[in-house]
Amino acid sequence: MKNFIGNFWASLLAFVVGLVVVGFLNVLVFAGLMANMSLGKIDSLVQVSDSTVLTVDMSTIFKEGSSTSELNINDMTIEVDLSLEESESVDYLKAVNAILCAADDDRIVAINLKPDGLTMDIAQLVEFRSALAMFASKKPVYVFTENFESLGSYFLSSIANYIQIGRLGNIPWVGLSATSMHFKGLLDKLGAEVEVFRCGKFKSAVEPFTERKMSAENRKQTELMLNTTWGYIVSGVAQARGVDSAMLQKLASDLTICSAQEAVNQVSELIELRQAIQDLAEEKVELENMIEELNSKIRELLDKNKDE
Repeated sequence: MKNFIGNFWASLLAFVVGLVVVGFLNVLVFAGLMANMSLGKIDSLVQVSDSTVLTVDMSTIFKEGSSTSELNINDMTIEVDLSLEESESVDYLKAVNAILCAADDDRIVAINLKPDGLTMDIAQLVEFRSALAMFASKKPVYVFTENFESLGSYFLSSIANYIQIGRLGNIPWVGLSATSMHFKGLLDKLGAEVEVFRCGKFKSAVEPFTERKMSAENRKQTELMLNTTWGYIVSGVAQARGVDSAMLQKLASDLTICSAQEAVNQVSELIELRQAIQDLAEEKVELENMIEELNSKIRELLDKNKDE
């Protein structure tokens, strides 16, 4: 009996000691992993120096949600390039927040925006442009490019304080368009029939398989979407560049601006027109002053004659 009790307590003690040792080892392993992760993150962080220029490369793959790369204001180096490997991406909201934080960071003095390779949709583009506009209201945004690849890249760049484009560069200020592919003819030749169940006329998702051309309802909603989007783009560029939206609409309708040189010519003509209006206004002021002086002298002469 005594041997049984002794063996029982010895086994229990060994079990408890084993649990303690295993638990301690687990804590050490977990602490080691956390330390390696922290050291790795610290090694990847470079503190921002004074007079930092933040480079925003729009060819970066921006994804909403989790990302393989952390983007924090403290991650920025003297010149931070957001372009990563093909297999990596930058979290979209973190990029927007980084720009907003950079606007209030005294160490960051400007943004170098690279608009080439833009892959954002219109909703992301509008929000990203708003963040850049917020930055541009406090600090300069510079754009240096040989060519604007798309209307979206110019729309994004229009908030910049300074834009430089190559002499032979392209500015696609041509408006918006939309097309749709239809496979009804092909399906008929193949003898395939598509059965569709839908409610309402404005349901165009299945029209490529049931119609040979765009329906009136789909055309109406597509035109409404394009006109609304185009109106927003025109008003945004007009406000950012200080020009009349009607003039921008006319330039797009007439296909007047397709190159950098044509844009310079339009700007030169606009500057000459503004200068002429300013000169006329100054001449008007001078003329009004002369008339006022002449009236004052006439009143003096009349008062003098009355006294005599």
